[in-house]
Amino acid sequence: MRRSIAVVGLGKDVGKTVTAFALARAAQRAGITVALTSVGRDGEVHDVVTTYPKPRLVMPAGSVIATATVLLPRSPAVEVLELTEHLTALGPVAIVRLRAECTVGLGGPSTGVAMRNLVDRLKNYAELVVMDGAVDRLAATAGGDDAIVVSTGAAIAPTLQGVVERTCALVERLTIPGQPPAGAIEVEGALTPSKAVDLLARRDLERGIVVRDPLSLQLPAALLRALRSRASVTCRRPLHVVAATVAAQGRERDVDPVALATAVARATGLCVYDIYRNAVAVS
Repeated sequence: MRRSIAVVGLGKDVGKTVTAFALARAAQRAGITVALTSVGRDGEVHDVVTTYPKPRLVMPAGSVIATATVLLPRSPAVEVLELTEHLTALGPVAIVRLRAECTVGLGGPSTGVAMRNLVDRLKNYAELVVMDGAVDRLAATAGGDDAIVVSTGAAIAPTLQGVVERTCALVERLTIPGQPPAGAIEVEGALTPSKAVDLLARRDLERGIVVRDPLSLQLPAALLRALRSRASVTCRRPLHVVAATVAAQGRERDVDPVALATAVARATGLCVYDIYRNAVAVS
């Protein structure tokens, strides 16, 4: 069993935080001790940007959370396990165990390095760590044993096709394989569009291309696909994308939930879960 799961979303209102809490609750029902944290803040009553209401996030007694001290529930009391050196805009991050079921708000460190350290410390208190993450903070998890779950939904594009295309582009980027071939062309730093154009002009692309991790691929989907049509693209520190979740409700319009889950599963090859309908689709 992987010791940690990072849930990342393609945008706001795609069910990322709901997915993280659903994973934590499911693990606890299976008898697995769970710790939960977040990159930045989650668990607000209303979205701080859109002002739309957000779901209440309730965790049972015995749960371990890492959050800014100002967000700790005032009642019932919590058992403070550790006060960390990691600071947020809301104060230092504490690791606590809930003594009773309660609504929680999460506010964790905003940098990937700090989150990596926090997750490693949470493993001292739980069998599984679930982090409500962010795509641009995933580099710190690359090369480790963390599982990645991608959350997507109707809120990221005006059409079903647009949702699927954006989701597929992210999954393609995150699932660049490891094990680069000997003699591959090494790309230092980010692989940007200008670097990709230079690579496409080379005559030795059969050697393959290797980057540090999937987050180093700072390319539009079409350019990445053009590069992969000419050369193998691998990385030294791969990620482990294991599933996707979908939210058919959008801010302005909804999409058919069955069609959404089925289309994302077919396009990505992942198992896709609709946590709002308790349904699953496979490719």
